[in-house]
Amino acid sequence: SSCVAAAMSCNASQVPLHPAVQSFSLLVEVVEGNAALALMWRAGMFSFSIVVALVLWRWSAEMREPVWVKETEQYRGKTLWSRIAGTCLTEVTTGLMCRKFMSPKYPGMLRLHNGIGGGLFRDLIVIKNPRVAKEILEERKTCKPEKSYRVFRRLHGYQGGRDFLSFHSHRDDHYARSRVLAYRTLMKRTYQRYEDLYQDLVREFVEGIGKKDDSVGGEAPVRDVTDDMHHIATSILVSMAFDHNDAAINRDLFESVVWMVFDISDRPQNSGMPFLDWIPTSKNRQLWRYQKTLTSAILTMINAKREDPGDGINVVTALLNEFKAESEARQDEILLGILGVLFFAGFDTTSNTMSMVLYHLAINTDIQDKVHADVRRVFDGKSTVSVEQLFQMHYL
Repeated sequence: SSCVAAAMSCNASQVPLHPAVQSFSLLVEVVEGNAALALMWRAGMFSFSIVVALVLWRWSAEMREPVWVKETEQYRGKTLWSRIAGTCLTEVTTGLMCRKFMSPKYPGMLRLHNGIGGGLFRDLIVIKNPRVAKEILEERKTCKPEKSYRVFRRLHGYQGGRDFLSFHSHRDDHYARSRVLAYRTLMKRTYQRYEDLYQDLVREFVEGIGKKDDSVGGEAPVRDVTDDMHHIATSILVSMAFDHNDAAINRDLFESVVWMVFDISDRPQNSGMPFLDWIPTSKNRQLWRYQKTLTSAILTMINAKREDPGDGINVVTALLNEFKAESEARQDEILLGILGVLFFAGFDTTSNTMSMVLYHLAINTDIQDKVHADVRRVFDGKSTVSVEQLFQMHYL
């Protein structure tokens, strides 16, 4: 409207107009004279303003990053959409691909670009060198942005508190009180219950592998190794970390987290812009259902430990005791975030590691023979093996 008024003023004073100004003035007149076009025009300008704001926000966030982040090689993806919405780990599928995109200056680091909205949270940085990762974590000036790693809080629909990966700083009070406590408790329980609980779980699983099934003609069914490893990892983690033995809980945790892992890979932009999860699409309805399932399973374990802490040596009871001064609602919020990411980070990494070990043992029979000899040497006909004997299997 201002442009039209200016053009009319110029015309009235016989000032010659540039052809581009004349065309724009005519366009504005047409738009203003049509309600539908006017609405579309305003919507377009609003969208353009949002894009400009996101670009400026990302630029300002980039300026605040440490030098090593700015200089790390970025992988932006191959499509226009990946440049807008961001890239994800599925686009860099193997270690070889990772190395291909890493820079000579930082050969152990790769930065996955999170699109124009990435200023809302830090780009995902893959670090292959554990020494470098440790140095970065201990750097006094390195603090993750407030919204960093919200991908993990998405597991429970942002209902839980911050977990080990989404604290603003590793010096955060809750982080300092919970992380070391959780892992020390898990290690203590694993050591103390290795022979009577851990080995029973493994033995039961192994004995079930060769069982014949009448539904397949009395033969042992064909096994899906990856699926088997996911299920046994789930069972071990829930029993050893949370002191809970419930097949229904195991199934709920497993199915909900696996579905959300794939969804995170398929829709990385939703982690950067959570409002996309609120749109009532069929995909989001599935997401809400699995978020509710995961939340319900974790709260069930928390309430079970409130009623019966068992031997007291489990992560749930240890955290409840640590935060006993808080209200039950606040305890639920804190533990929901921590236990959710502990399961997420534990079962998938464990199962994938076991799957890859079994795969490489299967295709490298000479290595398999050496491992077999190493295990036989230590077991020597025993039905169980102690923690101390584990460390005698040097080759494995």
